[in-house]
Amino acid sequence: MSAPAFGTAGAATATNAATAQIPVPASVAADDVIVCYLFVDNGSVTVTGTPAGFTQAVASPQNNPGAPPGHSLYVYWKRATGADAGTYDFTLSGSTYRNCIAIRYTGCVTTGTPIESANGNKDATNGSVSPPVSCTTTDVDRLGIFATTNWSGGAWTPPVGWNERYDTNDRVMTVDDLTLLTVQTVTPSATCAGSGWRTAWVGALMGITGETHSGTVAFDMELDLGTTGSATMSGTADYGLNLSLSATGSESGRRLDPVVELYEAALACLCAAVAENPNPPAHCAPRVGPEIAYDMGQYTDYCCEGLAYISLGDTWASSASFPEQDIVRQADAVCPPATWAQDFKLGIIRCSPTGDPENGEPPTDADWLAAATQNLVDAQSLRVAACCFRNFVISNVGLYTGMSVVINRQTQVTPNGGCVERYVTITVQFPNLDCSC
Repeated sequence: MSAPAFGTAGAATATNAATAQIPVPASVAADDVIVCYLFVDNGSVTVTGTPAGFTQAVASPQNNPGAPPGHSLYVYWKRATGADAGTYDFTLSGSTYRNCIAIRYTGCVTTGTPIESANGNKDATNGSVSPPVSCTTTDVDRLGIFATTNWSGGAWTPPVGWNERYDTNDRVMTVDDLTLLTVQTVTPSATCAGSGWRTAWVGALMGITGETHSGTVAFDMELDLGTTGSATMSGTADYGLNLSLSATGSESGRRLDPVVELYEAALACLCAAVAENPNPPAHCAPRVGPEIAYDMGQYTDYCCEGLAYISLGDTWASSASFPEQDIVRQADAVCPPATWAQDFKLGIIRCSPTGDPENGEPPTDADWLAAATQNLVDAQSLRVAACCFRNFVISNVGLYTGMSVVINRQTQVTPNGGCVERYVTITVQFPNLDCSC
């Protein structure tokens, strides 16, 4: 599978009328998904006519009834034919102010409803923060799409990590998106400079199914949780990386270590990221230790087959000064540290050009160009994986609320023994569930 992506945004239309003629975005191709977002002033005015092919999304409209500041947020979608041109013409039940835009998304499913897990909310009181909404995806490779309104208008601050696609005209509405490479729940929240009645809507565009990549990941891990039990993480899949997680233990009720969930999410992000780029590594799997063995044998060469790996790094106490280690605080405090810091190392190992040793010839310029091109691709895969993992932590409310993530320097290792490695270390804060006062 591959995640959908933002394509283009059409010109916005914002005026008083009994119709909404929304300009078609540029470069529309067959099977692109067009989503129209409509702010309609006056909660008593409704959309009564839609252009051919459009379907109203689940959880639309979100309506604050009555005269202004009453208003509605409508969301409609259609699968483009490739012949879309001009404007998409919607009809309203009366003349009122409306602010509308059409956005084109690529790489969506080509049959059925492309939007899953849509959810909306409204608030008929004055405020600046968008009403709370959430969306839980059912599979990997999704694009979260989010729209919110504020009747007073003003500049918008998008949700953390989300890409803002629309925030112009009188700024009564903004539209954002976020790539979701793993199964997760997102709770986007935007802030408007103005304070007014508000609405919000969120959903997830589904990626194209049926795409396969060479290579599999398969592993079994027994995680010792001490005297209270053990957990087993196992999986075998293509680069969609469907992992299962189960736990057994005593009746003490000790919860599963949060590091296991973080480890699983980081691995899923890495495998999904490399799968989306050319020549994905044949192996995407866990490794142990600060220096990863290149696993070259008589008949197997993980280096030249390509290895994407995750390795568990250092753990230390770190709370208010994260990611710095709590030393003075621990020495002075009665209670144990509130949170831990954990390093996760994500890396990719490849072949390095060796030339023709038998004839004493060094690698050619073409050899080095191919290696450099792959190196650039792998560097981008690590950036995507790091962003995916960060979004997983930041977007998950509950256990990780208030936790921080630091993406550290991406490091290039000197070629060694015909192999070359590039890696990034990500430091994550998580709550201390191991000891308390």
